[in-house]
Amino acid sequence: MAINFNTNPYYDDFDEAKGYHRILFRPGYAVQARELTQLQTQLQDQINKFGDHVFVNGTRVLGGGRTFENDVISVKIETTFAGQTINPTTFDQTTIIGQTSGAEAVVKKAIGLTESDPITFIISYTAGGQFAAGESVETSDGTYSATIQNTNPFNPAMLFSIDSGVFFVDGKFVYAEAQSVAVDKYTNLSSKNVGYLVVESLVDSDVDQELLDKAQGSPNYAAPGADRYKVALELISKDLITEIDNFIEVARIIDGTLAINREKTVYSEVGKELARRTFDESGDYTVKRWPIQILDHQSTSPDPDKFTVALDPGKGYVKGYEFETISQEFLELDRARITDQASLVDTSTSFGNYVYVTGLSIIATGGTYPKTTSPTTLTSNTSTANLYQNTTVIGTCRIRYFKYVDGTGSGSGAKYRLWLWDINFNAGKSFGLVTKIGDANWTANIDNLSKYTSDGVTFGASLLGGANSPGLVFRMPNEYIETVRDASNNSVSQYKAQKKYQVSFSGGTTTLTLPQGETFVGIGTLTSDQKFQNFIIANPAANQPPINLADGTTTINVTTTGSNVQTATITTSAITSGTTHMWVTINVNNALEKTKALSAYKYKVFNGSLNTTLGGIDNLAASDIYDIAAIYNTGTTNPTTHVGSNFNTTTGVINWSGFGGTATDVASNYILDNGQTAEVYDHGGVNSLVLLQALLKILL
Repeated sequence: MAINFNTNPYYDDFDEAKGYHRILFRPGYAVQARELTQLQTQLQDQINKFGDHVFVNGTRVLGGGRTFENDVISVKIETTFAGQTINPTTFDQTTIIGQTSGAEAVVKKAIGLTESDPITFIISYTAGGQFAAGESVETSDGTYSATIQNTNPFNPAMLFSIDSGVFFVDGKFVYAEAQSVAVDKYTNLSSKNVGYLVVESLVDSDVDQELLDKAQGSPNYAAPGADRYKVALELISKDLITEIDNFIEVARIIDGTLAINREKTVYSEVGKELARRTFDESGDYTVKRWPIQILDHQSTSPDPDKFTVALDPGKGYVKGYEFETISQEFLELDRARITDQASLVDTSTSFGNYVYVTGLSIIATGGTYPKTTSPTTLTSNTSTANLYQNTTVIGTCRIRYFKYVDGTGSGSGAKYRLWLWDINFNAGKSFGLVTKIGDANWTANIDNLSKYTSDGVTFGASLLGGANSPGLVFRMPNEYIETVRDASNNSVSQYKAQKKYQVSFSGGTTTLTLPQGETFVGIGTLTSDQKFQNFIIANPAANQPPINLADGTTTINVTTTGSNVQTATITTSAITSGTTHMWVTINVNNALEKTKALSAYKYKVFNGSLNTTLGGIDNLAASDIYDIAAIYNTGTTNPTTHVGSNFNTTTGVINWSGFGGTATDVASNYILDNGQTAEVYDHGGVNSLVLLQALLKILL
């Protein structure tokens, strides 16, 4: 409250800290004017406290419906007509008619002359076209007339109107009459605040003669009576950056669009309680989601280093409070142009499902252990392992990778972890029934670590460890990476890989030399742990596990030459001579990125027929297929000779002019399968979309 009542002549010194709640008048004692004033203040204080508990300051309590119009027109009016000064208020809310054009319009707001602007009418046309510059207009009842200016008299405008209502302002319930304000008289693209200016004043009988004593039925100028404290709400429009005391925002217009409309009653402590209960019951949620668009910089002078985010209207509840936007909002942001260098950053990898096995051994002399497959191994060149229930095959799988876990490395004591993929079962079978994995060359038993255990008791059901494979394309630890090279543009990426090598022993010794850029894990004479964790050497004899790397008869020594090429020398008494396989975990240093260039179109002739079974795939024996231009059925005529000189490798178009047969494009019956999945990087092919009749000569 801006007005101080604790001054002459009111001396209202009410102090809530004293705890006075009633003024008790006594017979025989004069009633003080101060006491009567303070009585009102006590009552108002109680109303304030209750109102503050229920309502947020400035909120609507009753009525106060509002309308925003950004399609109205402003008309500049001359100050005089026929020598008489124009009174704008006489035109407010009237219908005016153009005396030349015949156009009709409603004057929604008539604004008086200011230092910078002429008299201005805010109008909305109702009939007869539009007014003309310089013509006279007259109210529909013929009472008042005015002249439109000649120079640039018409402009788009914005008008905001509020119905009469009651608003909670500074602890008081204040009535406001219906009002309208020109948000902007001469444009409908500006940004403004619309709200109430709280105007406090003291009114005496000199201002309002209704305050004079009317005890005799007429105003008694000798008895002026008490003054009045008045609170009025004046609807105004202001620039967004302009600060005005005692201003209560009602609405906000951004670039000519209504962005915020505070039309709902906002509750205070009651609102907090409702929000708490809503959040406890439902949490945060959306009622109407906010669609988001990422756009190039939206500006008359676009900046390539910036972009614009557009948020469409939506509604939700956050911590129980309603949050709603009613117009599209735009946010201008800088594009990422500054980079930061991060070193020694790890990327996590997961190979999916795995199982623990023991008793890993080769069945027959000359066989091999699990045939592991890299992501770039063609599926057609990959063998599957069998899943056994005792001695019965109940399914198949492929082996991605296997690694020593613990044990001595001899007999059935050594444990290995096998990573499996492409797991398939016969009807009615599941992994819980699997007791053994292998094929004609090798076998391994499911270890107890991969069996169901309860209270220390192991049951027969086998369990797959790990999650289903997410694929072999691994996400980097940051979404936005410019390069994996260092600040000097050198490749410094490093990863570990298990590779399979075929080696020959002579006199119990063999050597393995890695190419430049690859290194062993460890240098010099390797420890038992380094050998177990990074080397698996197959014993080529029948029914034997991998050789024992910890029995003291096997040594591995790693040396480096001057050109940074490493060689491992393996000496063992377990293998005197012969060829065997070993799996070695190595470091791949300074790994380079893979880049590929788009190559020219090629063609392939199928002599016979493409697959006619629905979903059947025909292998094209090529990888990285990007596009198929056409698939032609040439009947019984072989097109090879004709196509050779009539094929455009740039467009994939074939000139069939002069061809001895017919060529029908049947590409719509097929879809490209590029052969690339999360698990394997294979050859591409074409997949039949429909069940087809046999196709004879096919050119693709």
